Amino acid sequence: MAITSSEPLLGFLGLVLKNASFITLSNNGAPYQPPPDPGTSPTHAAGAAMATQITETSRLFTVQRDHYKTYCEFKVILISMITNNCPEKYLTPLKHPITKFRQCTPIQLLDHLWNEYGTITSHDLTVNYNKMTAQWNPPTPIEDLFLQLCEGQEFARTEGNETIADSQLL
Repeated sequence: MAITSSEPLLGFLGLVLKNASFITLSNNGAPYQPPPDPGTSPTHAAGAAMATQITETSRLFTVQRDHYKTYCEFKVILISMITNNCPEKYLTPLKHPITKFRQCTPIQLLDHLWNEYGTITSHDLTVNYNKMTAQWNPPTPIEDLFLQLCEGQEFARTEGNETIADSQLL
């Protein structure tokens, strides 16, 4: 999100979020659209003889090219982060013998991991419940307890499709 893009609030978050989540977060309710490749050189309008028109077209082309370059570089960085931190055996079905994972998008890699290995089991929900009901020791800051409860509530909601009301947390 911190990388500047045409989506000022969310940046390149669409590279790692499913469209439904991105649409929910975006101001305009639209799915993520990667920046288009502007090509190798600016296309000047027919009859653009004035220096100001040509200068402006060239300026806009440079901005679009830089934005597309940032997008491509960031996409490669994200793919590298995922593949370097996940054992390759879990991503093998997506690996090309020559290009490895370069033809994949970050969301394709993450979707594969979520679909194949990301199922939340009843054991995961039990572990989450046990964390949330663990005794609080007063030398520990109360904020730690509140954070633990909020994280558990969010995990139950997003991963387990279980709603824990605020009154239950109290």
